[in-house]
Amino acid sequence: MSDAGMGLAVLGLVTVAIAWLANRRVYRGGWAVVAMALASAFMFQVLAALHQGYVAPFALVGFVVSLPLSWAVGRLAGRVRTGHWGSDT
Repeated sequence: MSDAGMGLAVLGLVTVAIAWLANRRVYRGGWAVVAMALASAFMFQVLAALHQGYVAPFALVGFVVSLPLSWAVGRLAGRVRTGHWGSDT
C-alpha cells in the first residue's frame, strides 16, 4: 500500500472511531457532524505530525474526506441506537 493509501486508511479509521464514539453518547445533527469531522481531521494531523515530524499542509483535505464519513457513521449510530432500520409497512 502506498503512503497516500495508508494515510487515507488511517484518516478513515480515525474518523469512524471518533464519530462512532461521539454518536454513541449523543446525536445532535448537522453541527455535530461538522465538529466530529473537524476533530477527526485535527487528530489525523496530530498523528501524521508525530509520524512524519512535520505538519502536512493539506489539512482541508482531511476535513473534506471526514465530513461525509462522519455523517454516514452518525446515521448508522442513530439507527443502531433507536433500532429503526426503515419502514415496516
